[in-house]
Amino acid sequence: MPVIGVKPNTYKRLKIIRDRLHLKSLEDAIIILLDLYEDSILNPNEILINLLSNIGQLLEKVEKIEKKIESITIAEREVQTSLEAPVIVDKNEESIEEDNFDMPSYLRDNPWVQILSRRGKES
Repeated sequence: MPVIGVKPNTYKRLKIIRDRLHLKSLEDAIIILLDLYEDSILNPNEILINLLSNIGQLLEKVEKIEKKIESITIAEREVQTSLEAPVIVDKNEESIEEDNFDMPSYLRDNPWVQILSRRGKES
């Protein structure tokens, strides 16, 4: 088996390529580099087409992400608006008597208790 001598810096660079691509050997890294070199000389148009295709796929993904962000932003605004809206409590509704049971302080005089107690009764 022939041996190729390389400078220490070149050896380090080959190891980085091997590790980043999860290859088994430095020979595999050299083969990939040679293939890329030959492809770039023999098929520059194919490389350009592949790059443009990859860019197109990335743009599609970015557009999907932008749409998701927009829908999340709209939903966030709706929630914020609903939280800022005044809560109207119907004075005619049955009130929960505090004498019947001990309620935690965060439930006493909480308008949401009335609102949530109506759930299921409305239908």
